[in-house]
Amino acid sequence: MRSFRLAALLLVLAQAALAQDTKPPEQPKKAPEEPKKSSWLLADEEEAPDPPIVKAEAGLIAWPYLRTEILLGRKGGPRGQQIDDAEDQLDLPDRWVSPFVLATAGTTIRGGLYALDLERESHFRRTDTTVDAGGGRLLAHPGDYAQCSLRYSQLDLYAQWDIIYGARYRLTVLGGARFIHIATRLQGIQTEPIDVQSVSVSDLLASPIVGGEVDLIPVSFLTVYVNIRFIDWAWKEIHLREQHTFEMRFGVKVDVYEDMVSLALDFRFINMFVNATELTGGNFAQIELEAGGLGFSVVVQY
Repeated sequence: MRSFRLAALLLVLAQAALAQDTKPPEQPKKAPEEPKKSSWLLADEEEAPDPPIVKAEAGLIAWPYLRTEILLGRKGGPRGQQIDDAEDQLDLPDRWVSPFVLATAGTTIRGGLYALDLERESHFRRTDTTVDAGGGRLLAHPGDYAQCSLRYSQLDLYAQWDIIYGARYRLTVLGGARFIHIATRLQGIQTEPIDVQSVSVSDLLASPIVGGEVDLIPVSFLTVYVNIRFIDWAWKEIHLREQHTFEMRFGVKVDVYEDMVSLALDFRFINMFVNATELTGGNFAQIELEAGGLGFSVVVQY
């Protein structure tokens, strides 16, 4: 009887051990996944649309506000007359329209080109003051006639980088070179006796330029943007001609055809100062141009 009970107990223990050996092994617990960290350089990269490879913009700028200051005088010589408002004193047009073009190519880092041309010319008008070019050279006396022409052209060659962008925003920095062509002529006709006098300057300036742009996209077809470019220190200190420029664009862009064709409207402001005593001709000690206008353009991108 004891042998039978011992055999039964051994049988039960053997079955329990067999069942424990055939039990599937437990799966190791997975460590909780850490949330993915977004890069500060490519925030919301998964949601951001790909930037256009090629982008071109062309249009016209209507300038309802223009103000030009000219200081006459040769390099190293006595200064002449300060013309605080050439639009009023010399009848230089204070409202004008000028063309501009802009083009970029690339992806996150792109190369760009931006060109603007502003040319104005006044008619001869009778002056009520003496126009003194400095060094004892008089262009006109009170009652004589004077005329002025001014051309300001700029070409920017630059590279820009989208450092932060997402589906609804984009922050871009840019740097490059700006080339400015200044061509200015001031003429006087003296009536007693008849004598025609003129002074002029025509030269090309080149200097570095920096800036950036912020784009906000509240809805898929609308972009609000601010673009700033400036040279705001004396390049003469590093053996370049002294100049200060500041340019700003603030506007909106509306897509009219599937992110390929857009219409843009923006406000423009330019302030340009050049110490021109080292320019060809040397008849202008300095020139300052201030302008505010509205830009209308068509943007094509792919």
